Amino acid sequence: MEDVYSYGFDRRFAQFEKRLNEAFRRANVAYDEDTHRLFIYACRLASLSAITGDDGQRHRVDILLADFRRRVLGHMLSLLTEQGDVDLELVSDLKRPVERIFKDAISVLTETFRNNYPFQKLEATLSKRPLALVLGGGGGTGYVFLSVLNQLEDVDITPDLLVGTSMGAILGMFRAHKMRWSLSGLDRILAGLKLADVVTPVPGIPHFGFPGSFELKLRSALSHFVMKDNMPMRFNTTDIPFRVVVGGITDQKAVEAYRSLVPQSEKLSGFRFFRQAARSWISKVIKVANLPVKAISIGGHIDDQSIEVIDAVGFSAAVPGVLHYDIENPSLERAAGWHRLFERESVYGLFDGGVVDNCPAKAALSTFRNEHIADGLPYVLSLNSFGSQMQGHWPLKALALMAHETGKTGGDLSDRVIRFSRVLSPINIVPKLKDLRQAIEMGGVQSADFIDKIQSELRPVSPPKCFKKLSNSTIS
Repeated sequence: MEDVYSYGFDRRFAQFEKRLNEAFRRANVAYDEDTHRLFIYACRLASLSAITGDDGQRHRVDILLADFRRRVLGHMLSLLTEQGDVDLELVSDLKRPVERIFKDAISVLTETFRNNYPFQKLEATLSKRPLALVLGGGGGTGYVFLSVLNQLEDVDITPDLLVGTSMGAILGMFRAHKMRWSLSGLDRILAGLKLADVVTPVPGIPHFGFPGSFELKLRSALSHFVMKDNMPMRFNTTDIPFRVVVGGITDQKAVEAYRSLVPQSEKLSGFRFFRQAARSWISKVIKVANLPVKAISIGGHIDDQSIEVIDAVGFSAAVPGVLHYDIENPSLERAAGWHRLFERESVYGLFDGGVVDNCPAKAALSTFRNEHIADGLPYVLSLNSFGSQMQGHWPLKALALMAHETGKTGGDLSDRVIRFSRVLSPINIVPKLKDLRQAIEMGGVQSADFIDKIQSELRPVSPPKCFKKLSNSTIS
């Protein structure tokens, strides 16, 4: 198995659990279900890096479980064939040694966290992995993601965390707004929108954002659809925890120099230039990607709680050189959080998050590690509509290939990646209803085979018998 220990989680156990499940699924003979459950619980216990006690504090357990992790990993590796599959004939032979070290590890936790971590809470942590849903960018290609949101809702799966970049941030904002998802609300929004409501060829003076030929008017177009208690939605008021990834320039001179590359708005004549200038814009985006840049996850830091979600989403969707988003007056109260973010991250301009990380699984794992979202190793499901698999849509293929490169690490860190090849055009950012329904239909066809597997992998697992015998104990 690949040695992946990053962002606070040892993902080798998730890899083994996936292969173990696939081996049992393919088996044509009856097997000991209790053994299957034991190995799953052992993998999930070994992957724990921290737990949240009844005192509300986060407690590290990775060092405490280090010996257990090492011994479990040794047993897991001994079960793998040269092809990397799990040899089920050897699994039953290891049941007793794995059960013994599993019970010892539970005893260690019980002794260490007495009266602070109920046994029932540990069972809940090990029985079900929390879901992190990661939505990548790609303009209009991202509307296929709506099919997955619908399918997950149909099987009663609600994400524990949403992470979005670019168009994925826009769609993620709508999903995070309410605990239950319904496409009908988005239908009504798009039915009343025109491209001119969202994009205008009169960009303002950049304060926090990056210069572009057009101004992205997300606030005036969409903010009233995502209000909470008649107030702009902030990161601490979303129904589902939500994080937005943006790109940041770390070189002030580079920001100033880049302004000379952007055409002046008075030289443009309406939206026909949206297509005509595509190649010029692509070259500018690629130049930005080669500048000193970094990916920034917004929403988790205490200073981010004053930031309105719509503003973070706007910056995340602002393609450098093409779409400009900003806060009109940097002295406004709502700008205070951005001043603090610039100081904290040492950046001088913000732009499209997809340019630096088009599959922000890293941000999802870091959020679970650093914040009180949920205990246990998260199940990362990533959606990708703008990569090397995208069909047609020239001349934007160059950007798709760049997005593919920036999303490689996130793909490797994900448990599942659904890659969509049949999509709407990237520039179709405000589709007609018939196009939206076509995107959802195309997405549903391409993701259908994944949903059953995802549902199976996220289904709660009943505890093994040895765990039930310990149920009268209390981890404190």
